[in-house]
Amino acid sequence: MAGQPAQTPSPRQPARYGRLSVAEAAALAAAGPGARLLHPRIIGPGQRVTLALAVTGETE
Repeated sequence: MAGQPAQTPSPRQPARYGRLSVAEAAALAAAGPGARLLHPRIIGPGQRVTLALAVTGETE
């Protein structure tokens, strides 16, 4: 996940995990090369859950 960009950086994440947004970095890494964010990070109720959606960069 190193080097993945973040559209919605969290001020706490770099100190904890070394990343600007773990949810966005994980979504982009899982979607593979050329992936793009479909929806940036969303924080759920109580700030217990975060979610980001990415789509693969491959074309069919």
